[in-house]
Amino acid sequence: MTMDGLRTALVALACLGCLPLAGCGSSGQSPPALLVITPNPHAAVPPLPGTRLTCRPAPDGGPARSRLIFNGSCTFVETAAVQCVQRADDFYVYINRSLPGQAHLFVVINVEYYRHPGTYKGQVEVYLEVTRGLDVFAWEQRLATATVPPDLHHLILQPADAVPWGGTPARHIEHIGGTVTCRGLGH
Repeated sequence: MTMDGLRTALVALACLGCLPLAGCGSSGQSPPALLVITPNPHAAVPPLPGTRLTCRPAPDGGPARSRLIFNGSCTFVETAAVQCVQRADDFYVYINRSLPGQAHLFVVINVEYYRHPGTYKGQVEVYLEVTRGLDVFAWEQRLATATVPPDLHHLILQPADAVPWGGTPARHIEHIGGTVTCRGLGH
């Protein structure tokens, strides 16, 4: 079930619980009061039982090439070479990792308006997602800064604070920064 589907199901359940109250406040000949529930997409959903996040991927195999540090609810250091793709006006870095307990980690770093090697101040988006069953923990930073060196085989992300997405059980800021090494460059 997607996050939107889950949110819709929760709102529907809340509405069903309120239907008996819809007639409250009506008196004799006046029409029943209408109760309208409008979900706030930025409201934090209270954590469900058992939603404590464990984000410790198994150590990377092979030689250490990257040093991208994650510090917060999801604390670890990415040391393997990662997938990088240059497409149109974007330079992407992808990290896909399995976590204990059948959870999964997915990170995208996107240098927006990429034209050539250099520093892109405030033009980098960072998205971090950890999924475990129906729980989706997500963080983002849309104004990060990164440097793509002339060799196109690295990306240096300046320290950035990714904030939790409203509507997910993520609660604390995730601090991310360091250098990733690309294992080739896709187009």
